[in-house]
Amino acid sequence: VYFETTLDGTILEVSPSVRNFSHYQREELIGTSMVEIYGLFKEREKYLEQVLAKGMVQNFEIQLKDKNGTLRNCSITSVLVRDSQGTPLKLIGSLRDITEGKRVEEALRVQIADYETSQQFLRESEERFKTLHDAAFGGVFIHDQGLIVECNHVLSDITGFSNEELVGMNGFALI
Repeated sequence: VYFETTLDGTILEVSPSVRNFSHYQREELIGTSMVEIYGLFKEREKYLEQVLAKGMVQNFEIQLKDKNGTLRNCSITSVLVRDSQGTPLKLIGSLRDITEGKRVEEALRVQIADYETSQQFLRESEERFKTLHDAAFGGVFIHDQGLIVECNHVLSDITGFSNEELVGMNGFALI
């Protein structure tokens, strides 16, 4: 969405594409104050502070309310327009609705956290199994269709074969 606003937030111009995510018609917004559509007015203050200090901002994230009051995450890129004496006149720029991208980012963060938690649980479970496996008083082996894939040191002591020799042997033949 292309926009132009005064420094106090009055909307001077906005492209018709604003209705695609805000449900506002262009004509409804021109002449009104951005104050009414900001999710948090403090975000506007931070945005204005940055644009006044740097003369522009890129990808500044902010929340705006659509006509139904739903908060939309937006990314603003804008520049400060000055007159010939250097006095700030207005802001021109564009904004993008990034709500869906933010939702996907959050879902991905949750999935990553779940994955990391499950990996930690798996490591702890594996360690507990290994401890029990190694502490057993009898020979223990795990097989895949009869072939030994894992065994404890007790089985090695009982049979006289090293663990390396036992892995790959037919466990049923060994018994």
